[in-house]
Amino acid sequence: LLVSNRAPTAQEEQHIRLQIEQMKKTIPGLDEKLAEIRQALHQLSSIRHTMARFVQVHTSILSPMRKFPPEIWTEIFTICCAQVQGVPLARGSPHLVLTSVCRNWRSIMILARHLWSTITFRTSFAIPPVLDARYDQLQTWISRSDRLPLML
Repeated sequence: LLVSNRAPTAQEEQHIRLQIEQMKKTIPGLDEKLAEIRQALHQLSSIRHTMARFVQVHTSILSPMRKFPPEIWTEIFTICCAQVQGVPLARGSPHLVLTSVCRNWRSIMILARHLWSTITFRTSFAIPPVLDARYDQLQTWISRSDRLPLML
């Protein structure tokens, strides 16, 4: 009947109407089940996300790098910062990059006063906001060197 253009017989029409009515009654139940499944899927997805985050965070706790004593990190950072060519106050300088990696590295870097006792910078003609930013950077750098003699 779907592929032809002929009209259904009375018996075929009755059969089709019966099927339509049965399916109309079944659809709301399927919609309900789909809603339940979507809700369950949302809950499972949320649980999965929570577990994946837990695994990610707690796996980092087991990192072998956490077992390195701060003195080893300080030596590594000293070598890394000694390789600097150019202006340490620049954005990509090892000093600034290493203090941005994680809390632990930042703490180790800041406590390693000797890493902050050498300051290399260029003077240039710059607009006041840039000079103010450089001044703030220099103040931070000098304060981190504590009382160590500065080498400019």
